[in-house]
Amino acid sequence: MFNNGNKRTALLTALLYLKVNGYSFDILDEVALYNVSIKIANREMSFQQLYQYILRHSYIDFGFSRNILSDKKS
Repeated sequence: MFNNGNKRTALLTALLYLKVNGYSFDILDEVALYNVSIKIANREMSFQQLYQYILRHSYIDFGFSRNILSDKKS
């Protein structure tokens, strides 16, 4: 996300990026998500580990996709 910057901004940017690309992210535990951002900032989590974390917690938002497609028809 950001090598040296605001962790909250980086986290929100990543979540927004997923959303605008038709994905949702399961935020079941805000503390765990915060801890991931701390691990990234402290270089305790590799890119591959972050990638796997995102894969485990994101899914295609078919409702969002339907809304985009229905807006294009109008």
